[in-house]
Amino acid sequence: MDIVILYKKQEAFMLRKATSLLKSIVREILQAKGFVYSSDVGPADFRGLVEFPWDALERTDRCPILFDVPLERCRGLGLMAFSCSKDSAHPYIRTLQNYLSGNVTVYSDSELKAYYMNFQPKTGSELLGISPAENKLFLKPVLWFTEPWIASPSRREEKIKIRIMRNESSDHGLSERSGGEWNQFGPVSDDRGELEFRRLISVMASIKATGYMRGNGSDGDISGDVLVRDNDYRINIIRGQHRICALSASGHLKASVRIDVNKWGVIRREAAEYWPAVRSGAFSLAQAREVFDRIFEGRQPSSYFMPMGK
Repeated sequence: MDIVILYKKQEAFMLRKATSLLKSIVREILQAKGFVYSSDVGPADFRGLVEFPWDALERTDRCPILFDVPLERCRGLGLMAFSCSKDSAHPYIRTLQNYLSGNVTVYSDSELKAYYMNFQPKTGSELLGISPAENKLFLKPVLWFTEPWIASPSRREEKIKIRIMRNESSDHGLSERSGGEWNQFGPVSDDRGELEFRRLISVMASIKATGYMRGNGSDGDISGDVLVRDNDYRINIIRGQHRICALSASGHLKASVRIDVNKWGVIRREAAEYWPAVRSGAFSLAQAREVFDRIFEGRQPSSYFMPMGK
């Protein structure tokens, strides 16, 4: 059985590599013919030019933009909604700050390890901070759940997360320990925790050595959803979790964020009745807005608790 699993993992890895190579070949052929990829052109650069993202978006007709965002307006680790400011309780930021001060050099002593050990939600209710009293759906497994404007809770969402973790494990040479890990909270294997720790330290070292280097590729920038409430906004980070935390821990007050409405949305609180989880009946309108407000305000779910000193 172990041999079969190993073969399948190697087969999946080789398929991804072959697909990437084929895309590169096709791209080179098209470029030789004069075609230009939008990722080669890059987002429209509005850094330092506008105060609010919609001031740039309304001028670009859905073209991706690059925009400077104060870190206190950024939210990390999905539904955990940690602020990305330097005084945040975000376990990535705290881990890096302790590493830079010399207090922590290994994963086993880190804030990240403590976080994964101490916060291990089992149901959607525990992750969302919503009582299941009126809706038993919130007692479903935690991996079923994502933001209500992205999708309704389902087994499909769980499978997506499992696939993402398996692909990351394969790409970084980890053995496949469990189908139930998600790196935004515990429990995770020590191998997974060590990987997250190493990635944080590596990104920090790179920024310290050469500065923060962005690029026009699909993963070349920190990016995420724009959450809009009244005349204010927050960025719910989807890509670049390690990068934005390294910037914060190293003293930066702002981050360059790519806003691409063709991939990530502009989520307006006033439009909550049209979100997938509300339209399906999985969330009431009030519950969906409650989750939005908690993330917008940078509050963790009521079940979250971390002992002092870690």
